[in-house]
Amino acid sequence: MKLYEAMAYAIGGEGLQVVCSRRLLNYIIDLQACETPALKHVVATIVNEGYFNRLYEGLVAGSHQTAFSNVSYNLTHSIGLQERFVQYALNSLLYAAGKIADAPDLGDGKSPEPPLKQKPSQPISSPGSINGHEYVDLGLSVKWATCNVGADNPWDFGDYFAWGETSTKTEYTIANSKTYEKESYNHDIGGDPSLDAARANWGGTWRLPTFEECQELIDSCTLIWTTYGGHKGMKFTSKNNGKSIFLPAAGWRHGASLYCSEANGDYWSSSPTERNYYCARTLLFYSDYPYTVWYNRDYGRPVRPVSE
Repeated sequence: MKLYEAMAYAIGGEGLQVVCSRRLLNYIIDLQACETPALKHVVATIVNEGYFNRLYEGLVAGSHQTAFSNVSYNLTHSIGLQERFVQYALNSLLYAAGKIADAPDLGDGKSPEPPLKQKPSQPISSPGSINGHEYVDLGLSVKWATCNVGADNPWDFGDYFAWGETSTKTEYTIANSKTYEKESYNHDIGGDPSLDAARANWGGTWRLPTFEECQELIDSCTLIWTTYGGHKGMKFTSKNNGKSIFLPAAGWRHGASLYCSEANGDYWSSSPTERNYYCARTLLFYSDYPYTVWYNRDYGRPVRPVSE
């Protein structure tokens, strides 16, 4: 899916006035995974530096030409981003909003940035077992499972869950979300069998990792984007003891569709965000970098359990 296609889907053909900016913003962030590294950098800058609000307000107010020109100038001249990627990102939003007639074209889509060198696939470390499910002790504060909930192998995507829900669905929407914009769920849900998909499905001491444990995994491991069992994903090798786990790039679900599989991995934590009542923390990685972020609770995402 192209960036402008995601934006058009978010708008839904009903006009920008009825689409809250944060909803469209989350689509923009998610679809970075399906584009080139250079374009991801442009979109991340637009999002993180506050330029998105200017673009959105310009579209709603009908002053988009001035707003888009100013943002384009700042991104290319003040920040120094590549013009063709800046224009593609901005034109994607204009096209999705019906302000221009022709779909944007990135050309060959190639970034001058060298891709992350992929190393040959290697098996993960020998596991132990808790309640019938295997784990690897990476020498961290918790043990990490070798498979996702619902998966038979480390490379399988497994099941997808909305945050705070313990069973899969045919569609993942705000309307059928249990926890979206519900203040009563704005607490850590780890270990609660009514809310934690890991505890509910695997039992024992298995649970969702906290935001801090996800960050610990990133900080304490060497990461290699690789292919294992026929699926792309990230191999996390502990800096403490050299043991490793593999997390497949399983993407995420919204509505009835699967997005960005083989392009990103986006795993739920048990931690809500302090910013609002509609998002929760996730462990997110692309081929070139990992980080912890917050996303809408109604999306379907995979779960990789942990245990003490």
